[in-house]
Amino acid sequence: MENKIIIKKIVLGTWSISGDFKKPNKKNAKKLIKYCYQKGINEFDVAPNYGCGFSEKILGQVFSLYKKKPKFNTKIGNNHKKLKSFDINILKETFHKSLKNLKVKKINILFLHNPVNIRNYKEIIFFLKRLKKKKKKKILD
Repeated sequence: MENKIIIKKIVLGTWSISGDFKKPNKKNAKKLIKYCYQKGINEFDVAPNYGCGFSEKILGQVFSLYKKKPKFNTKIGNNHKKLKSFDINILKETFHKSLKNLKVKKINILFLHNPVNIRNYKEIIFFLKRLKKKKKKKILD
């Protein structure tokens, strides 16, 4: 019996374009993103700390010109200054800044980025549930 490998979707991770490994190249990053999108990759993984928001901004710039937006998966727990924090106010601020950088009103999947020593987990879960409920409305105030 032959095992079949089934891939349901391909998601492009954007840490490599962030500048965290080498000097960022905005032109090449945009070219890569556009190429992948044209070839059917319509979901992107990003995080606020990837290049202190560089990856988010590039995605936002590229897709601000497209009528049909791809899906964006992002994270909270590390902010745009690479600060690791699960303080609820920092999580909210980070989330809203990510929306602004990406130039979108909703996120496909929101991850808690490497949660460590979370003491306020009840507050975080409440916040995440509020975001999920409001996914078809304006996200938070």
